[in-house]
Amino acid sequence: MRSLRALRVAVSVGALTSVLALTACSESTDSVSRDESAHARLDRETGQIITPFSEYLLFDDAAEQAVVDQAHRVYLGHCMEAAGLAFNATMAEDQVLDDRRFGLWVEDRATVYGYSDPPSTVALTWDQDAAAGGDQWQAALDRCEEEFLNDPETAAFQANNDENDFGRANELSTDAYRLAAEDPEWEAARKPWKQCLQDNDLTPPEQPEEWSAVETQQLLESDGAESSQELLRIAAIEARCNNDTSLTQRLGDLVASYEQPLIDRHEAELKPLKERKQEILQAARDYIAAKG
Repeated sequence: MRSLRALRVAVSVGALTSVLALTACSESTDSVSRDESAHARLDRETGQIITPFSEYLLFDDAAEQAVVDQAHRVYLGHCMEAAGLAFNATMAEDQVLDDRRFGLWVEDRATVYGYSDPPSTVALTWDQDAAAGGDQWQAALDRCEEEFLNDPETAAFQANNDENDFGRANELSTDAYRLAAEDPEWEAARKPWKQCLQDNDLTPPEQPEEWSAVETQQLLESDGAESSQELLRIAAIEARCNNDTSLTQRLGDLVASYEQPLIDRHEAELKPLKERKQEILQAARDYIAAKG
């Protein structure tokens, strides 16, 4: 189910944020002052980091993307049923990918799964149906995917068609991230976290946007290491150090403090994106309620 479920490449931990920070700033931000009243909210149940720009970015929150993905699967389920084939992966996603932009921080997951993702009932069910159905099943699914894209009933939540429209929000959130990464508070937050890693006989990363110990990076480059007991042990330490030093909260707050002034400055052009995002989510919820 690679078209619907985001697959995490373990060796690229932190790659997304590194790309963001290296992206050229989209506007002059010399006059941006922090709004220290703005904060990030950590949702420990879903593993999401919610910042002010989360309302304006199409899929900043994986839990929201899971809603749109479920609506997509519900459509596929009906289409496959009409073709006389099984498609049972229409349930809500029970394992939303956690947000690791500042490293591992959901300790109960890290202790059990390390850098791997918890097993997903949706993924398991999808794979079982695909294996049982063989080539005929896959061919039918491809036809259903094509029908989905051309069905007016699904147009309201075909969010991929809207990704380019959210480019401005992406640019501004990238600016906020870059400003946060250049702030002395960034390294001040990382310093106690790095010390915690050292205190647990791990080697802290050297780059300011790397979020795992050197030993972790070395293990992840080894075949089969994702499920090794040593990597599980280190992942648990990293997550504990992250929470003990409030790394994700502090850096999330720092990013939020730069996001809010940019949102305030560009409210007129961002407001339609916020409204469009909510329309997409509501359309997906309505479709699930009616068809699921």
